[in-house]
Amino acid sequence: MHHDATVVPLAAIQLNGHSSYVFPARPDGTVSRQPVEVAASVGDLALIQSGVKAGDHVVVEGQLRLTDGAAIRETPASAVPAASPGTTGAGKGS
Repeated sequence: MHHDATVVPLAAIQLNGHSSYVFPARPDGTVSRQPVEVAASVGDLALIQSGVKAGDHVVVEGQLRLTDGAAIRETPASAVPAASPGTTGAGKGS
């Protein structure tokens, strides 16, 4: 059992060969590609072993258009259909 685990919506996880990454939002409204280690996935959530921490906001939609430094417009997790109830920190690529 993983107590105090960091989880993100599975939709946030992108694959590049054998590695996984997400696009966390920066305070200046941009993103940068961040490698993550996914320990497990359950339903539509991914348990993150390393790479992001609780409270980080990650992009869950529109990642194919993103590159490092791209500007995003953040929307609340409740406004993003792909996000699960109870998850926080979901962003949407613009």
